[in-house]
Amino acid sequence: GAAAPTAELWSALTARGELNLFMSSLADSLMGHLLGPLLSGGITVRISQAGPETPPHVPHTVTWERSDSAPPAEVACRQVLKLVSEGLFGLDPALLRGLGEALWRPFAAAYVARYAQPAAAAALRAQQAGVSEEDGGEEVAQAARDLEEWAESLGLVEEPVLGATVEAAVARVAASSQAGHLAAARDALMADLTTQGGADAGEPVTVGSPIPVDSQFYERLMAGKVPGWEVEDPPCGADVAAGTVLAGGGCYRVGRGAARVAAMVGELLDEAAASGNRAIARPLVGAVRKLGLLARTLPSVLPPASRDALAAVPLLGALHHNGLAHLADTLLTAQAAYGPVLEPLLEEQLGLVSEALALRAAAAAALTAQVRAQGEALAGVLSPLGNLARIGRASSAAQGITHRKAVAGMVHSLGRLGRVLVATLAPEPLAHVSAQVLGGVCAALVRDVMAKDDIGIEESKEVRDLLAPLATDALPALLPAPPQQQQQGAGGAQPTISGVPLAVVREVVVARCGPLRKLRALLRLLDAGMRDIVAAWERRELQAAGFDAGEVVHLVCALFEGSEYRRDAVARIQASAW
Repeated sequence: GAAAPTAELWSALTARGELNLFMSSLADSLMGHLLGPLLSGGITVRISQAGPETPPHVPHTVTWERSDSAPPAEVACRQVLKLVSEGLFGLDPALLRGLGEALWRPFAAAYVARYAQPAAAAALRAQQAGVSEEDGGEEVAQAARDLEEWAESLGLVEEPVLGATVEAAVARVAASSQAGHLAAARDALMADLTTQGGADAGEPVTVGSPIPVDSQFYERLMAGKVPGWEVEDPPCGADVAAGTVLAGGGCYRVGRGAARVAAMVGELLDEAAASGNRAIARPLVGAVRKLGLLARTLPSVLPPASRDALAAVPLLGALHHNGLAHLADTLLTAQAAYGPVLEPLLEEQLGLVSEALALRAAAAAALTAQVRAQGEALAGVLSPLGNLARIGRASSAAQGITHRKAVAGMVHSLGRLGRVLVATLAPEPLAHVSAQVLGGVCAALVRDVMAKDDIGIEESKEVRDLLAPLATDALPALLPAPPQQQQQGAGGAQPTISGVPLAVVREVVVARCGPLRKLRALLRLLDAGMRDIVAAWERRELQAAGFDAGEVVHLVCALFEGSEYRRDAVARIQASAW
């Protein structure tokens, strides 16, 4: 027989107070038997009726079949929702609103879980594999927004939820895809940070470029016409007219893992810029920020043995410092290159500068730890000297041999350390580490000599002869010519480090290393007459070497017996102590 008009059915259900219960049951049935299966995709829906003039309330036949050429799932869902809205509810706004309240949120959740999220993941994989250049994730999100706008125009939706839910799902897909990047970055950095991993990771790679130099500066330097402040003050002879000279510029080596992570920064930001979608771009940029955080914090989770080796093994420590500095420079460059493109898309700051500064601080801390570790190791090499307490009349021939071996061992240890540092660090950190390491060694020796209250002629000569190799040979040992330049003949080009002459780098170290200058001056004073010491003080040569009036007076009293002449000398030193 003929079907009952649906308007009468809704009126009866409303009168009995069962309309909401029926809508919930209908929504469950639609999701379970029609819309839910359609969301799996690949289904073509066909709706048939008795004839073209069949009234909407007469039952329709809905069939579907799986097909490789089926339209997207939202097309099939629209067909079913349109049929229900027209056939069952006659487009009645109140009834459609009731159905929407019961149906739309479960439908949105199923749409995301069964269709949108898998489709976005497949599209992202195709984009990463180069199969497609289209932003599939954005297409999925736009399709969801279009479907919800259509449902809203129909009256099924009052508060849109599908579009935002799908955008969040697409963002989660993009974010989850970065887990692989972060895992790969962690493995690469871990290989750089451990001795075993370092052997497996291959030789470090050289990054950066030589510093453009000012030839006239070097000519003045070699002629002794460059004041000390100019040697210490950056850019230290760099030709700033030839291009921008960044602090820490020059060539240096990084582990292959650090080089790979730095390259990932550009890859991720390129992908974010190409997406043109905020939901996709944000997790990609977040992954870049996490790369910096990973590089900074990974040493803290190393096994104790690897953590100790990172500070104690010069090559590992230098490469770790360089890797952090390289990643910091990469982020600073990326901020300038990608900020104008990505910040309008993200509607927020790119935020790479703060992470770059944190990386630079971590690099400086790594370098400080390396200096401390090497200082402790070198202090052990000099321990046979016994604070120089037995130097002179109290020492025997055997002890003299032990002392000379200790000094020779120090020069050898400095040379072994220097070969690693020169081949690995850029000029600026190289000069910094060299000055700090030499300063620690020389400061201890100066302190021990200055602690003596009485220094006889023989003792003075023995101290000079013992420590002279350190004063003259320590710096060349710590800063040798780079390995690839050591075979150059006497008539060849002067050795350079990142384009800067090696002689200039050594002069920078001397200018920065006050204890070295003080040790050299002290050894000269041990062989000087009282008049020469006073004259050197009054010419302010000793002040430039780091001595104060009290130290010079103490040294004069230790070297020379009490006399009227010594009292006059002490008075002249104290009178000119300004």
